[in-house]
Amino acid sequence: MMLQDGSTQLLCLTASSGVPLFTRGASRQLPFSVIGSLNGVHMFGGGQGAVLSSCETEAGGGVVWRVFRDSVMLIAVSRGGGEEEQVRLRRLLENVWSCMVLVLGQDELVQVKNVERLKKELRSCFFLIDQLLEEKLQGILGSLTHCADSLLPPKASILQETVDGFARAADSEFGCLIVHGRIASATEKWWRLAPQEVILLSAFIRALSSLSATRRGLPKEKMTENGMMSRTKVLTIDNMNPTVKKVEYAVRGPIVQRAVELERELSEGMKKPFDEVIKANIGDAHAMGQQPITFFRQVLALCSYPELLSDSTFPEDAKSRARRILQSCGGHSMGSYSASQGIDSVREDVARYIQRRDGGVPCDPDDIYLTTGASDGIVTMLKLLVCGEGASRTGVMISIPQYPLYSAALAELGAVQINYYLNEEACWSMDISELQRALNEARRYCNPRALCIINPGNPTGQVQTRQCIEDVIRFAAKERLFLLADEVYQDNVYADGCEFHSFKKVLFEMGPEYSETVELVSFHSTSKCYMGECGFRGGYMEIINMDDEVKAQLMKLVSVRLCSPVPGQALMDLVVNPPQPGEPSYNNFIKERTATLSALAEKAKLTEQVLNTVEGISCNPVQGAMYSFPRITIPEKAVQEATEKGQAPDMFYCMKMLEETGICLVPGSGFGQRDGTYHFRMTILPPKEKLQILLNNVKEFHRRFTQQYS
Repeated sequence: MMLQDGSTQLLCLTASSGVPLFTRGASRQLPFSVIGSLNGVHMFGGGQGAVLSSCETEAGGGVVWRVFRDSVMLIAVSRGGGEEEQVRLRRLLENVWSCMVLVLGQDELVQVKNVERLKKELRSCFFLIDQLLEEKLQGILGSLTHCADSLLPPKASILQETVDGFARAADSEFGCLIVHGRIASATEKWWRLAPQEVILLSAFIRALSSLSATRRGLPKEKMTENGMMSRTKVLTIDNMNPTVKKVEYAVRGPIVQRAVELERELSEGMKKPFDEVIKANIGDAHAMGQQPITFFRQVLALCSYPELLSDSTFPEDAKSRARRILQSCGGHSMGSYSASQGIDSVREDVARYIQRRDGGVPCDPDDIYLTTGASDGIVTMLKLLVCGEGASRTGVMISIPQYPLYSAALAELGAVQINYYLNEEACWSMDISELQRALNEARRYCNPRALCIINPGNPTGQVQTRQCIEDVIRFAAKERLFLLADEVYQDNVYADGCEFHSFKKVLFEMGPEYSETVELVSFHSTSKCYMGECGFRGGYMEIINMDDEVKAQLMKLVSVRLCSPVPGQALMDLVVNPPQPGEPSYNNFIKERTATLSALAEKAKLTEQVLNTVEGISCNPVQGAMYSFPRITIPEKAVQEATEKGQAPDMFYCMKMLEETGICLVPGSGFGQRDGTYHFRMTILPPKEKLQILLNNVKEFHRRFTQQYS
């Protein structure tokens, strides 16, 4: 059994897929292969219609299994055997589950939306679980009665009055006094609790008493040099907004922070196995070497410093465009505020652009809102959508894998994230049956109100077909869902046979049954496509079929932030109204635009081809956007080591790659993925020569990694 005499090991896994959540107990932990076998035999029994609850091993040990709420599997493994030991292990599993519910709440355990986040949250249960495991809770759990041990103190009435008075002062009906782990006195309501609740609460109090003040969440006083006690902070990690603590953003997560540290260490002369850090983690085109469009920068320079309008080196069409933009700005200065919805002339140009793009489908400038990148618009719309409490709380459907902006915004707003999975085997396509499954399940615990689609996809690089978009619109109409279409990569389409179709165009071509009823908002940005101007934070959103009263509230909401950056609005104007045939800058603009998009298409194909030559890496065609999202095979030994370190296996993989090669990628667990699969996201933005080196280094690293852990 590989356990010491008298020791017990507790294993916790997801019930549906067997993903390890934690292990506690015996100092020498069971190998990952044994853990997998224990879970596998239980799942096999379930598949045969048999519920495996306990057994004895050949060595005389005991194993007990228990699945709670079809969500969490707990397994207790003990060196000892016999019926009495099995009873003890069953009670242990019940108490551990109750402990997890006590600390995290049942909803968090039953409605698991992010396994990696749950792993982190479960750590807060360890101090209490360890109390349950240590010598059968001696001093808390009576060995004969299995109830909480109590004392019979002298002058009990005095203690009782004190405890009752303390509870009243705390405005609570529940209070107790614990001495050396035993209940000396308690309020009447305390004694009316179920025995198991008394046991766990008593253990909880004893465990807290053994922790430091900081770990208990109490402010730690500091002493100044003159011996005076300093004030504690008004804002602490314990009293800050709890939803903010749930926010995660993998694209700029721990791996990126380590990459920055490595860059600093290299600059200080420290020796590394590489000469530079290559940040292939984020779609920041210019940071990766993509050159800006000349015409855009010329107009922005003229707007920023109007004295240049008299400079003969600037073409006349750039000057004409700059004058038009400046005339629309307060005081003819790009440094002034604009209208909250955006500069009127820019919104008019955006409307004309959308109408041209969509083959003449009308577009009203009043439906256009200029935003601080697409992200600002997305978060603004989510703010409007989120309401309700408990089972009526707003649920928002997002694709898995997803861009972490969505999960982060939903966490901050306290909304419910509803995952629907893209079909990796069909090049990350959307499946209406999967949407229906996710929606039906979510309606048991929240109120689904919105469906988000990223097309072309991030991080998966797929381009949805027109038929798929039609099916999604019909689904949204049938289920009364608000559609959010993230279309920031609409010019980034590379694969033969693929074409970008805007949701608005398809919606209106489906006829009045849909075009007059389905509520839709679509987003675009200056940060992607051939522009790559991330830092200017320009973008827009177009709203379709929004209720007039809600539209008034939207105007109020955007007014609070005054306006989006005016330079970003100016850049957005140039994107939707670029040089036209016959103008001085037209030929050079077309040349630069075509070269950028052609290079991206070439690098998309190169990435797919090279990664698919590596045994253990499988990469779907990069049809569009700026990323590949290959699946990687991680050996069991590496998975075990990652689990022991408290890391997701693909996080472990990517961190090791960073330390050995200087290549910074984002693990697939940061975007969401099906249990048991592992991925990483990599941009295709580096120059072709550097991308070739990067891909070769990834190829060689994966070979070494697999060999090391096989």
